[in-house]
Amino acid sequence: MDKKSIYIFFVFVVIPIYLFYETISVYFSKMGEITYSLEIPVNRDINTEKIVYETQELPDIKEKKSLRRSWVILIQTNDDIQIKHLLEKVGLVNTIKVKSKIDNIQREAIGPFLDKQIALNMQRKIKKITSINITIQEIVDQ
Repeated sequence: MDKKSIYIFFVFVVIPIYLFYETISVYFSKMGEITYSLEIPVNRDINTEKIVYETQELPDIKEKKSLRRSWVILIQTNDDIQIKHLLEKVGLVNTIKVKSKIDNIQREAIGPFLDKQIALNMQRKIKKITSINITIQEIVDQ
């Protein structure tokens, strides 16, 4: 035998048998127990009327009062065109109406933001883009 035939024999016969001998032998020994996924399982009659389900009583859960804080960016202008251009530059579509704490007037606002730092970052971006006066207002919900 030359080197080439010995190499082919080891690569295609000895090494695959060494690697896959155990899985192949398990496959052939348990061939009758293998269930194929395309077979429909046999329906066994189970009388569900005889089964008694027990449920436990749940204890009363007391709801805790929580304080929810969020921040909005108030746009201090009534010019709809300016607001529309601002939203286009920032990449937003809608605003919300919030009553301003400064002058008690319904104003357009961006948000709400759950994190104050995110609101401050957005405020800085808007100030770089436009000269519209904007402020951050905290909204507390109990």
